[in-house]
Amino acid sequence: MGRSALVLASAPAECLASSSVCREDLACVTCLGEGAYGAVELVRHEVSGAFYALKVLPKALIRRARHAACLLDEVRAQGLCSGSPFVCRLAASFEDAAALYVLSEAAPDGPLLEEASSDDDEA
Repeated sequence: MGRSALVLASAPAECLASSSVCREDLACVTCLGEGAYGAVELVRHEVSGAFYALKVLPKALIRRARHAACLLDEVRAQGLCSGSPFVCRLAASFEDAAALYVLSEAAPDGPLLEEASSDDDEA
């Protein structure tokens, strides 16, 4: 596989010194979840040791469901919101022959919805 990558947003300089990243640069730590269009993995960048969330979207499924425009909108929106403390920053997006990948900063404390739900349970 080549190292060509489409980088839509800058990664934090201390985490991704390279201007591009590919799947081979990332080691899967665990699967964080699965959705209708793919899975999200917790990955570690081999060079920097930084952790990220990697959304893996099989191209065949995206083509079949005709959701390419929705995916592009999602990536653009995440990139535009990268300055917000309430949205995980987009580090990069790239593709290979089989899948599209969206690499974001990891949220180590999990989804905000889980936090809100646990607070309701305690009240």
